[in-house]
Amino acid sequence: MNVYDFDDTIYDGDSSKDFLLFMVKRHKRAFVKRAFCIGTSTFLYVIHVIDKESWKSNVFSFLKDIEDIDQEIKRFWDEHEKKFKLWYLEQQRQDDLIISASPAFIVEEGCHRIGIEHVIATEMDKTSGEIYGKNCKGKEKVERFRQCYGGKAE
Repeated sequence: MNVYDFDDTIYDGDSSKDFLLFMVKRHKRAFVKRAFCIGTSTFLYVIHVIDKESWKSNVFSFLKDIEDIDQEIKRFWDEHEKKFKLWYLEQQRQDDLIISASPAFIVEEGCHRIGIEHVIATEMDKTSGEIYGKNCKGKEKVERFRQCYGGKAE
C-alpha cells in the first residue's frame, strides 16, 4: 500500500479552496447570507480564539442552503478531474490510500473517479458543514491511519 496526501500532492491545488470558489460562483446567495458568520469566524480563527474545526465548520455552513449537494459535487469534479497530476495517474495502484484534511465528501468523489477506494479525510456533514471529530491534518493524519490500519506510522 502506498499512502499519499491529496491536496498539492496528487491533486494540483487545494480541493477545499477550489470547491469553495466553485460554489461561490454558483451559489452567491448562500455565501452572502452567511458572510458575517464566515468573516467573524475567520477573524476569530486568525487571532486564535476558535479552533480549526470550528472555523472550517463555519466556512462550510453555506452547505445548509444548497438544495442538491450531491449534484454540485459531481459538477465540481466534472470541471476539476483534470487537476489530478499525471505522474500520479501513471503510477497509481489499486490499493493506494489517500489521506487529506479536505472534507471527505469532496475527496472521496474525486478519488472514486480515478479508481481509488481507500480514503481518509476530514469527516464533515455535507448538508451542514459540521465536522465530526478532528480536522484530518498533521499528526491527526497519522492517528487516523493508525486507527484504520494499526501498526506504526511516522
